[in-house]
Amino acid sequence: MKLDGNNPTRAHAFEWLKGEVEDFRPELIVIDPKSMFYGLDENSNDHCTQWVNTLKALTLNGATVLFSHHVTKALSGALELNGARGGSALADGSRFAANMRQLTDEDAKRYDIDEPWRYVEFKVTKNSYVPKLPGSVFFRFTQDGALEEVNLKADRDSMMVDEL
Repeated sequence: MKLDGNNPTRAHAFEWLKGEVEDFRPELIVIDPKSMFYGLDENSNDHCTQWVNTLKALTLNGATVLFSHHVTKALSGALELNGARGGSALADGSRFAANMRQLTDEDAKRYDIDEPWRYVEFKVTKNSYVPKLPGSVFFRFTQDGALEEVNLKADRDSMMVDEL
């Protein structure tokens, strides 16, 4: 995206991308991070709406568009829908939103884990088409840098049972 005066408009790179999507028909398009492709005023709700509508133009052949975005410093670590940086229209116009955070030392105590920096918590905060997950999902970074799902509560309970 780019600004033409004060008006958001699609950049030439978007037209190229749209052509590639029409040719290859991918099921998933990942834009990471949003800030590298946005080119507009992050705090403008009108600009956020234009961005979401532009991304919807990439879904006409059935593709899903997923973009990563940074959280606001004030809510860093909070897993809330309004945790995204900038205008609220970004979350309002999106059909799905999820948040992820690194575990803290307090979490490490709660779940009795070492190296909390190796774990992240993932929570769906908006899903317009199906029910949200009942809670958070936890992942651990593997040696290769991939994320593997872990059940921290069950692991902690199992350790307590073994100790008893």
